[in-house]
Amino acid sequence: MAFMSKEAKVGIFVLLGIIILAYFTLKVGKIEVTEKGYTIYADFDTISGLDDKSVVKMAGVPVGQVVGIGLEENRARVRMKIRERVKIPIDSTIALTSEGLIGEKHIEIYPGLSKESFIEEGGTIEKSYSGANIDELIRKVTLIADDFKKITESLTEVLADEEGKSSLKEIIGNLRDSTRIFKDIFATNEDKIDRIFENLDRVSGNLEEVTGERKEDLKILIANLREFTDILKEKTPEIVRKLDTTLGKIERGEGTLGKLVSDSDAYDTMNSALSGINRQIKKVETLQTFLDYRLEYQEDPSEFKQYASLKIQPTVDKYYLFGIVDDPIGDVETKTIITTQTPPGTTTQTEETVVSDDLKFNAFIAKKFGDFTFRGGLMESTAGFGLSYFALRNRLSLNFDLFDFDRANNDPHLKFYGNYSIFKNLFVTAGYDDFVNDNNDFRTLFFGFGLEFRDEDLKTLLRATPPVSP
Repeated sequence: MAFMSKEAKVGIFVLLGIIILAYFTLKVGKIEVTEKGYTIYADFDTISGLDDKSVVKMAGVPVGQVVGIGLEENRARVRMKIRERVKIPIDSTIALTSEGLIGEKHIEIYPGLSKESFIEEGGTIEKSYSGANIDELIRKVTLIADDFKKITESLTEVLADEEGKSSLKEIIGNLRDSTRIFKDIFATNEDKIDRIFENLDRVSGNLEEVTGERKEDLKILIANLREFTDILKEKTPEIVRKLDTTLGKIERGEGTLGKLVSDSDAYDTMNSALSGINRQIKKVETLQTFLDYRLEYQEDPSEFKQYASLKIQPTVDKYYLFGIVDDPIGDVETKTIITTQTPPGTTTQTEETVVSDDLKFNAFIAKKFGDFTFRGGLMESTAGFGLSYFALRNRLSLNFDLFDFDRANNDPHLKFYGNYSIFKNLFVTAGYDDFVNDNNDFRTLFFGFGLEFRDEDLKTLLRATPPVSP
């Protein structure tokens, strides 16, 4: 049986990639057939984690999907497409919720009591609730963990020296002795303990009889309590006077509390500190991470080049990228070979180019200015920089990379390519790599595809993947 050709292997590989890609795209991208319906709106204080095409549910049943997200008067406005047969009462409430603790965010509509008025085309649900933010919960858990860490560090410092260790051993020994003593006491005095409980039972019975016989004494006790409350009532004006004096001192700025209330500098300092804390919290909430995989098929030497990257984006205009590159033309080395031939003394000199498939690394920072993004840092294990231009609402990017300036007897490595997003998590790529290289064997056209997932997409992907049976 003849072996398959290289072209047949490439075709089978690409076909399998397309099948797998279509499956995950349908799962993650939530592609579905649209149906007739009407459009409604709702405003939220925040919709962190909600994406286009998120599900809209009522009573737990899907009734539509999100078709647009925008900003209206500093609030998030969500546009939803509702199935035509679904009627939403005018007094309904809408909320942003999630399936489980780290589940995917979706919209939940809680129907109102109205039986006559319903939301119509272009209408707005007035009552909205943004729900609990998982990032805020994580932040609070982190603060608790930090406090617990401080306690453990304090214990570690106490027990670090021999004195602390010996003290701990002494405490444990004392506890052991105490429990043994108590055990012996209960073992040898079991009858006495039983009698104690019997006596307690009799005391409770006697107390019941006393309360029945001493009703007059109890009345006297209640009268004394009433007299005490009357005295307290008489003293109330004096208490109020002293309270008024204390409030006057605070108003005049006397004492620590008064200075804090009346001193504008102290107020400004506290307000500035709280504002700084709030800014740091917002930075953490806006942090996003992306996982990226890209496969390029190079025309010459008919090999695959692969990229795997982690992108950390603290703000919308800046990100950091760390990744590895599997390059079939990894390390290129030219060796000079000198041979001696007949007649004696005759020598020839030849050069041999050795290519090794090595892993390379990327680590750079990128900054966005309008439609342009500038990158700089480590590119394929060498210093370099790049420029990208974005168009068609960031679906198309044209990229230019320049790196590896120290190549022997050659110009820097230049690469030009474009990426186009077909779906939310899928893009195609094509370009011309190392096109100024003097050696024609290294200049190559390429094409391929890539996958990019956000942290929220990864949660959805993990929930959509069926479990592996043992």
